[in-house]
Amino acid sequence: MTAMLTQDEIDQLVARLRTYRRTLAHYLQQRAALSSSFEPPGVSAGIREARTQIAQLKAALRAQHIAVEEHPDDVESLPVAPEPTPPPTPNSVAGAPPSPHRMPFAPSRPLVPPEPIFGRDHLLQQVGRSLRDGQSVNLVGAKALGKTSLINYLLAEDGPLRPTPICWAVLNLDAIHQVGQFYAAAATGLLLALPAEQQRQPAPAALIAEATSGSVADAELLRRVLSAYARLQPIVLPLLAIDNFEKLLRPTSAQAFHFPTFFDDLREMRQTRRLLMLVASDERIERYCTERRDGLTSSFYDGLMVYHLPELAPSDAEALLLQPGRHSLTNAEVRAARDWAGGHPAHLQIAGTALYRARDEGSGLEQALRYYRDQIPLPLPAPAQVAPQRRGVWGWLRHALAWLLSLPKHLGQLIKRIGSGLDALSAWIFGLFFVVVVLLVVFGVIPLEQARAWLQDMLGLGGT
Repeated sequence: MTAMLTQDEIDQLVARLRTYRRTLAHYLQQRAALSSSFEPPGVSAGIREARTQIAQLKAALRAQHIAVEEHPDDVESLPVAPEPTPPPTPNSVAGAPPSPHRMPFAPSRPLVPPEPIFGRDHLLQQVGRSLRDGQSVNLVGAKALGKTSLINYLLAEDGPLRPTPICWAVLNLDAIHQVGQFYAAAATGLLLALPAEQQRQPAPAALIAEATSGSVADAELLRRVLSAYARLQPIVLPLLAIDNFEKLLRPTSAQAFHFPTFFDDLREMRQTRRLLMLVASDERIERYCTERRDGLTSSFYDGLMVYHLPELAPSDAEALLLQPGRHSLTNAEVRAARDWAGGHPAHLQIAGTALYRARDEGSGLEQALRYYRDQIPLPLPAPAQVAPQRRGVWGWLRHALAWLLSLPKHLGQLIKRIGSGLDALSAWIFGLFFVVVVLLVVFGVIPLEQARAWLQDMLGLGGT
């Protein structure tokens, strides 16, 4: 029989339950702000510990017949059930591993190791070498060209950063909407990325307690984290990896992220506190920092090594399409996919998936192209621009003649404003007469006084 607790003891249990729920909420916020592919072990351990304590406290309170409200975060949500494994075919060997890459293409997500990645080996080595040498990097490429995939391979356990002592945090900007959230996620991620024995050193341990307390974070917190890194033995370099960095530099984010102060602070941390940054963007960070409508600029881009992601070379595009799977694409299908997608890696993945789907249905290239166009429509044609026609000699002569013929008309209309009762033909005649009189005066045929008298008589301005 469970011993009955006093009211003070019950109140203490309720207070501890609230505390652990706040701690859990903070760790879950950190999980959201840090990329799930690179969740630090400390975040996972903190979530497990908080949920264990919550379960024990709820059980203790219910044993005292105290009603406890269920919170959705108290337990891990159930994972999505995997797709059922298809039955073995008559030709399969019992006990043999499943055929690799039954569907070798990944059309709607970034690639992750150990999936094959094509045409990026040289770039991976270049970027890895820069980071190992302490050089921050701006990875530039159009949408869906593979920036996120490249980050996944750079930070893989056997990636090009090994064996350099670098600890990293990968920030998820979809869950970061203000400066405080950014600094909290960066500080917590870098601290919990340290090996366990270094987390237990006095300075990191105190900072972990502060960063996970839920208090408002600022640039000073991240500076102190970087100072703690600098004192670690053996030496460890801190790296922040941020995809879609242009989100922070858009005009709509200027107020939330205090342009340019926030970005200049990050540049100062890179240059004086050994913070490494790997930032991916659609265009060069320099452009976002200097070509703004509000006229403000930031020097954040200064010191970033820029690497551009190109489209795949023809040989790499062909290797991607010819990955082993349940179908073997023909030469005609490979040529068609390359015609549709060029060297764009994501579009090639979609083209391969469309070809597999058409094969599964017993259809041909026309149906596969329709499936491809469902995902990648044809770009709208650019509006036709009519090139201005160049005037030849005859064109200029025609233009001059038309101007001369129109001159009497304009002069006649001017005279018409002075007089009255003139129709269009009369106005043109009076204009021509005016031109002739002026020419006669210019060439000395008639004196100026006689020309003035003629015009006064014609316009009815002379006295009697």
